[in-house]
Amino acid sequence: MESANVDPMRLHFLTDVDQKQELMLMRAADAVVASLHMTRPRASLQAFAAGVPVVTFPSELWASRITYGFYQQMGINDLVAVSLDDYVKLAVRLATDIKFRSKMEQLIKRNRSKLSEDTQAVKEWERFFDFAGQQIFPSGEQYQGSNLEWSQIIDGVDELNPVESIEDIVEWGLDENADGAIASNQVEKE
Repeated sequence: MESANVDPMRLHFLTDVDQKQELMLMRAADAVVASLHMTRPRASLQAFAAGVPVVTFPSELWASRITYGFYQQMGINDLVAVSLDDYVKLAVRLATDIKFRSKMEQLIKRNRSKLSEDTQAVKEWERFFDFAGQQIFPSGEQYQGSNLEWSQIIDGVDELNPVESIEDIVEWGLDENADGAIASNQVEKE
């Protein structure tokens, strides 16, 4: 790093930080370098939420391709390295070139909503859960551990908490004996 005129005292490798500390550190960072072998999705998403660029180098390992997938969804390729040398150069450039870093921050801020506003992804998850439910309960019987009928859950969404858009979040307060419930955003079916 010294050969690239980066002060090694500015680099910090932190382990064992809690979620609140991690978010505060993320907001203070100029850039995040995704791990070569296993990218943590939450770390990349937190960085994007804070507008912080993430350098990634996708390899053959699927776990190294998560941030790359996020960038594909956002339509951004500028921070996806094609080699280890490129990976280092991009990280150093973000740390030293304020104009480039600012451009990448703005690009991320303009496109990060694509990660959470993809109605097609919601439809695909809905199809998956419908399929999985049919495989687990082929005759339509209800899971015996639940204290709620599915009709109550769906009716509750429709009547008490209408979902206006994909951004709406439905929160359920279930009593302590309930095993849980899944509620979709009820995106229009094809």
